[in-house]
Amino acid sequence: MNVQKILRYLLIGGIFAVPFIPLVISSTMFFPFITGKNFAFSIIVELLLGGWAILAVLDKAYRPKFTLLLISILSFVGIIAIADIFGANPFKSFWSNFERMEGFLTLAHLLGYFVVAGTVLNAEKIWNRFWNTSVAVSVFIGFYGLLQLSGKININQGGVRLDGTFGNASYLAVYMLFHIFITLFLLVRWRGGAWMKYLYGAAIVLQLIILYFTATRSTLLGLVVGVIVTTLLISIFEKQKILIRKISIGVLIATIASVGIFIAIKDTQFVKKGQVLSRFSNITLEEGASRFTIWGMAFEGLKERPILGWGQENFNFVFNKYYEPSLYAQEQWFDRVHSIFFDWLIAGGILGFLGFIAVPIFMLYYLWRKLEINLSVTEKSIFTGLLAGYFFHNIFVFDNLISYILFFSVTAYIYAHSTMIGKTEIATDNEEKKTSIKQVAAVFIVITVIFSLYFFNIKGMATAKAIISGISPQAEGVDANIASFEKAIAYGVVGKQEVVEQMVTTALKVRGQGADIETQTKFFELANKNMEALLEEVPNDARLRIFYGAFLSQFNLYNEA
Repeated sequence: MNVQKILRYLLIGGIFAVPFIPLVISSTMFFPFITGKNFAFSIIVELLLGGWAILAVLDKAYRPKFTLLLISILSFVGIIAIADIFGANPFKSFWSNFERMEGFLTLAHLLGYFVVAGTVLNAEKIWNRFWNTSVAVSVFIGFYGLLQLSGKININQGGVRLDGTFGNASYLAVYMLFHIFITLFLLVRWRGGAWMKYLYGAAIVLQLIILYFTATRSTLLGLVVGVIVTTLLISIFEKQKILIRKISIGVLIATIASVGIFIAIKDTQFVKKGQVLSRFSNITLEEGASRFTIWGMAFEGLKERPILGWGQENFNFVFNKYYEPSLYAQEQWFDRVHSIFFDWLIAGGILGFLGFIAVPIFMLYYLWRKLEINLSVTEKSIFTGLLAGYFFHNIFVFDNLISYILFFSVTAYIYAHSTMIGKTEIATDNEEKKTSIKQVAAVFIVITVIFSLYFFNIKGMATAKAIISGISPQAEGVDANIASFEKAIAYGVVGKQEVVEQMVTTALKVRGQGADIETQTKFFELANKNMEALLEEVPNDARLRIFYGAFLSQFNLYNEA
């Protein structure tokens, strides 16, 4: 077996590991439901990119072909990179923080994942296995959700809304939304025994149940929109599969009728007493007032920076500057606009938004044109419905790593077909590109991957773990806590602000517990020094100033506060 084949198999194995990322929870790191998944994805992608780069040097069949879809994604990422450089806080735009981990670094990794998946998974049977793997993981998470529903496993965010292994109900909801359509796609195209169709059907039922009990209104409405779009397209354009067309017409009528019936009974006691149904019955313009207010604030921010926006992770500056006092009774600090469209308008301005919206437009363009491996009208309709449901969901919420991964997976699937990649071709151009040059390139790639693994992941993971050590009681005493905090801030990567905020919180906790003056002084000096340094870097962050003022007040430094 030659080097190219070995690399290809390793790359396929790495890509197939991606669907398992939703299962990752790291209790040893700050924000365990976020950091573990993000670092796992980042590490996998960097290893994949290294292997793919070597393979692309050796075999031209794995070099990406520049279609309009690829160009649109590259343009989008490029525009956002420029917006981040000239944004309000470039450091945070690049690194983000532990709570979100959605800065440019993550966007660049998503681009890398798209390129690798779109060029390496170049056969329909491999994609089928990939989708089946992802569906199998979703079924496992579905059973995990059932255990939460039964009370056997705690719901991590509290309350009654299922959150699975995500720690957030809306994250679980959009994950299930994707897999309902993906599973339906596999069911429709299955040509084997009926038993497999029953399994797919059971999986869809499970996914629907979990989605319902997340009680995420935007996602459930997105599902309704997606079903209507899918069945409407099949009803109009499917001319060959008459049975599927008839079923689609029935589902379309039933869906519309169900919506009408719910509207008619939404004020009944039956609906009001239901934990999920009552959330839907309360959908009103009045209830959405705070969301609309935030959108208005975002629009004011867009008018100030219309071309390239404020950079990723910088909505807090817009929130500070255009704050509406009517939000006082709401959550005090919004770092998202709670609409993916406004989020990208703020992050990248009009140019960034156009780059973002161009991606699904070209996805639909390639989806509905003649591809190398033709999809049926029904299959195209399912993917179109998925995109419709996903983007409707995103009108009212923001994305997360896993929904991004699923979106880029679907994008890579369409791209792989649009490039008409044939069977693997073993390179025969050794005379044109000498073996020694390829070997030097391979060494350079390996060194680059090692550097990226350390700088982008190991340092960040160490920071996340050091925060946990800093806020937890240590057998060695408070000096060990202080040493952990100092180590965390010294890494100088993702989570800098969170490290400092945890220093302040711990200093206040120590004071509140009545520790001796020496201990209080140590924590105060640590927190005070780093908070001052952070404010010098980000002087216009109102949250930091209020946070710092409250801290100084607790230590009786009223004039400074």
